[in-house]
Amino acid sequence: LDAAILRSIQSIQSEDSRRRMLVNILLVGGGSKLKGLPQFLQNKLNAQVEGGCEVLKDWGRETCGSTVAWKGAAILSWMETGQELWIQREEWRAVGVKCLRERSLFSWA
Repeated sequence: LDAAILRSIQSIQSEDSRRRMLVNILLVGGGSKLKGLPQFLQNKLNAQVEGGCEVLKDWGRETCGSTVAWKGAAILSWMETGQELWIQREEWRAVGVKCLRERSLFSWA
C-alpha cells in the first residue's frame, strides 16, 4: 500500500501538489478499520519520505462501498488541499482549460 501511494503521488507533476498530497493521505473504507493500519502506514511512509507525511483516518464513521468516492470527495472539498483545487469563474474565463490542467491531480492530454 505504501508503494502504491508513493507511486501515485510521485506521478503528480507539481512539486507543491505532491507535498500537499503527502500530508493529506486519507484512509477510507472497510480496510481502513484494521487496527493499527493508520500508524503502520504512516511509519512506512515516513521512512521513505523526506519531511514525512500525514495519514488521516476516516474518523470512524460508517462507510458504504457505493458512496465511498462521494465521501472522499466531500472530505477533500473542505481540506486545505481540496480548497486549493477549486477553479473560480474568473480564473476559468481568463485562462480556460489551462487552469484545469495545472490544478488536476492526474496527467491528461
